[in-house]
Amino acid sequence: MRSGLARRAFTLTEALVSMTILATSIIGLTSAFNLASRASSQALRMSQAMEVADSRLRYLVGESADGVAASGAEGLFAWETRTRQLDSGLRLGTAVVRWMDQGQVRSVELSEVFLPRQERE
Repeated sequence: MRSGLARRAFTLTEALVSMTILATSIIGLTSAFNLASRASSQALRMSQAMEVADSRLRYLVGESADGVAASGAEGLFAWETRTRQLDSGLRLGTAVVRWMDQGQVRSVELSEVFLPRQERE
């Protein structure tokens, strides 16, 4: 049988140090998870905003009236569109989509140069 000195066990100090390291690691991992979650949410909203802008721009190009300006909202997103005649006879269509994300206004803008509908037919 071994004596009490020969047996090895964790001291209270070693246990406290281990728990501190573990707690610090868990806090760091939680922070990294929250950051990744926010980045994923921002990317999703940006993708959704791009879809709204593309949809509004497609509609605008289909209508292609000069000087047309429209605005509206789809869910979290506010959008506006406009066209203008270029010197070349082409038109420039622009769709801007804005939304709030973590207290900041974010936006995307898509533009396209196109032939007026009458000239396409």
